[in-house]
Amino acid sequence: MVERIEDLNLPNTAVTRLIKEAIPAEVKVSNECRTALARATSVFVLYLTAAATAVAQQKNHRSLTADHVFGGLEEIEFENFIGPLKAELENYRKLMKSKKEKKAAKPNADKTIEDAVVDLEKLAENP
Repeated sequence: MVERIEDLNLPNTAVTRLIKEAIPAEVKVSNECRTALARATSVFVLYLTAAATAVAQQKNHRSLTADHVFGGLEEIEFENFIGPLKAELENYRKLMKSKKEKKAAKPNADKTIEDAVVDLEKLAENP
């Protein structure tokens, strides 16, 4: 599995970005505090993953889904996170769907040189 417990920590850059988004700009955060937050976050993620895995196993499922994570949040008594997380998940899904639709529509706009020449020839034929 994991050779060292430090391998489970979130990257310091991600932790720093999250801290900056969560606190006022004038508040300074020490490196020791960042390290403690990174470790605490890792412990929380592992704890939630274990609870979500238990929910999935109770349903005889082998893959974790968002519903299992929501069930895990209930299991560890973090029900107040479920509503905001469901809203964010819905926003994420809408964003991914719109990106996919834009990508699917884009090949029509990307023409090769041969297609452009054919289009110019057709234009010349029909003035």
